[in-house]
Amino acid sequence: MMSLNSILTMVTGIGFVLLIPGPTNTLLLVSGLKNGVVKALPLIIAEACGYTAAIGVWGLSLSTIPVGVFWIQSIIKALCSFYIFYLATKVWSYGRNSYYEDNISFPQMVLASSLNPKALLFVSLFIPTSSFDNINEFIFFTLIFTILLIPIGLLWISLGGLIRRNPSENSLLIIYKILAVILIAFSCVLFLSIFS
Repeated sequence: MMSLNSILTMVTGIGFVLLIPGPTNTLLLVSGLKNGVVKALPLIIAEACGYTAAIGVWGLSLSTIPVGVFWIQSIIKALCSFYIFYLATKVWSYGRNSYYEDNISFPQMVLASSLNPKALLFVSLFIPTSSFDNINEFIFFTLIFTILLIPIGLLWISLGGLIRRNPSENSLLIIYKILAVILIAFSCVLFLSIFS
């Protein structure tokens, strides 16, 4: 079992990454804006399902890579960095063209979460590989992860609900631009971490 210090490091790291704007957080914000907080709440469960599936797949994949093949994680980080940069360009354009005309569905959120590169970050940076060898440790991790994800997801939905209650002509456009800039910064930091 993990030490208390390791658990606190994992919780802090995962919580920080979950807070960072990304594709799922953007979908939660948009859903809160379009549908209100109560109708958007089931998307948090969808997000948890998608992340858990992706983390399980990435964890099993990376735990089977031989120790001497260290460069694979660098390649994966670079690909995630490029994907996050691509998402930033999409988020930048959300304010100009209404990208999400329809309501965001449960399956769409599961898919967006399972394809989110944050899942790979959780596995490669914060979750010990031993968690994927033992079902009890994986369940323990999943429980901690879900406990962190719920309030953060609610925060993003509530932000959308707040904007919905106090709409201004340019507020959503400004929010999308800020989210895009943060995503670009996150992409750059991730890319630079390959060389450190």
